[in-house]
Amino acid sequence: MLKMKKYILFALFSISPVLLLAQAGSTGLALLKIGIGGQGAALGESVVAGNNGALSAYWNPAGLTQSNDEIVFGHSEWLQDVSYEFIAMKFHGYNASWGLLLQVQNVDNIMHRTRATPEPLSTFSEHEVVTGLSYARTLSSNIAVGATAKFISERHFSYTSAGAAIDLGLRYKLEQLKSVQFGASLHNLGKLSDLRNEATKLPALLRLGFSYSPEFKLAQAKMQVLGGYTKIFNNESFAGFGIEALARESLAFRFGYQVGREAQSVSAGLGFILSRYRLDYAYVPFSFDLGDTHRLSFALVF
Repeated sequence: MLKMKKYILFALFSISPVLLLAQAGSTGLALLKIGIGGQGAALGESVVAGNNGALSAYWNPAGLTQSNDEIVFGHSEWLQDVSYEFIAMKFHGYNASWGLLLQVQNVDNIMHRTRATPEPLSTFSEHEVVTGLSYARTLSSNIAVGATAKFISERHFSYTSAGAAIDLGLRYKLEQLKSVQFGASLHNLGKLSDLRNEATKLPALLRLGFSYSPEFKLAQAKMQVLGGYTKIFNNESFAGFGIEALARESLAFRFGYQVGREAQSVSAGLGFILSRYRLDYAYVPFSFDLGDTHRLSFALVF
């Protein structure tokens, strides 16, 4: 049994360098790089080792093994008239954890121009859609693995493209200190068909991180400290840190900070929990007069 566990871990991550090399070049589909959910955004996107519920299907599929069954709805007001919505679901079955994910991004009122006529001829919309199916299971009391298979489509003006990708995830909990766990995930390993004359390269990225939930309380509040590192291959890399204080199991205060991003650093948010319901909000300001973003998610625990 131990040999089989080691083989699965080796198989999951030994193929990743080859797949990452296939992602060389400029990338698109910003939807795959924008962190979803009010909790993750408020905590500086440092939640790869945290408990993200059904949203583990996005952050780290291995995390699906440590959450309750639930469904989450979310909406984000992004920059430059960009908005996106998502639905995520997590459930158990066949001795494993499963997840479903749907992400939709819309950009409206894009000006249509040509070289011959610099004045706008018309406006059009851009749409990106991601659907995913996740599978995760525990290999031992302290190791869990997971994967998300995704179908991706995009439409720009009258041109369309489609393809598939896979995410891989790992979660490890320390034997000696159960309040500390580590997470690692690889995302967007795949390809798209040509959009007009050229294929959009997927933004392959790596996430590494830890979470620490001390047994003691601070001012009667449960604390959680998180840290993470994200590398978007052939693009930027940044580190994120987050802290969460949960008071009376009903109100969460969150703060995050990112290092290494040109236009983004501080984030904050709140979480409201009432019985089986949870509402999470994140406020993320951007510099260079780009504006502020707001992310909202609502969860129902089964």
